[in-house]
Amino acid sequence: INQGTRPDRMGGAYTAMGDDAYAANYNPAGLSYIKASQLVMLHLDSLADIQYEFMTFATSWAGNNTLAVNVTYRHSPPIDNQNGTPVVNTDDLLGTLSYARAFSESIRIGATIKYLSSTLGPLSGSAVAFDGGIVIDKLPYGIRAGFSFQNLGTGMTFNPSSPADPLPLLLRLGIGTRQTIEKRELNVGLEVFKPSDQDIKLGFGAEFWVF
Repeated sequence: INQGTRPDRMGGAYTAMGDDAYAANYNPAGLSYIKASQLVMLHLDSLADIQYEFMTFATSWAGNNTLAVNVTYRHSPPIDNQNGTPVVNTDDLLGTLSYARAFSESIRIGATIKYLSSTLGPLSGSAVAFDGGIVIDKLPYGIRAGFSFQNLGTGMTFNPSSPADPLPLLLRLGIGTRQTIEKRELNVGLEVFKPSDQDIKLGFGAEFWVF
């Protein structure tokens, strides 16, 4: 699920083109484009009545540093197996802290530390992971390139006596371009991403700023 209306409408092609608070979830280096402070909030009703609550606050200082905090909460209706066993509640809580820095107009780097807590009935598990990324801007023809990795860290288990399962490592590679047409902005992005537990996926999107 793409987190945020803008990344979703860009088809998830946000590793190179993300330049707002939503970038923390795709490539933290993109946070370095923020010049003031931003607060984004999202409520999503998904399939099977699963609900997501999402909030990110990002702020910049000294012109080239940005710090962002994100909280994401997923919760779903109680699971009733109708076999005489107790009803099961399940939810997930993710907290992240991101830092990004623009070393120049062309090179931007960012990193994120995250803590994930998951509950399944009476069982619970947690994990700590890191994300990192880079954006290379000002390439010929207005092209921008980005690369990021996500979920590099500890595994998670609901049973302390069992080995922890690793979090799915995600690699993202994106390119895009930003063009000005009659003082209006056109952004186009293309992205390839590979979750460690799934096949390679492709994302493509474009946006045109009318105002």
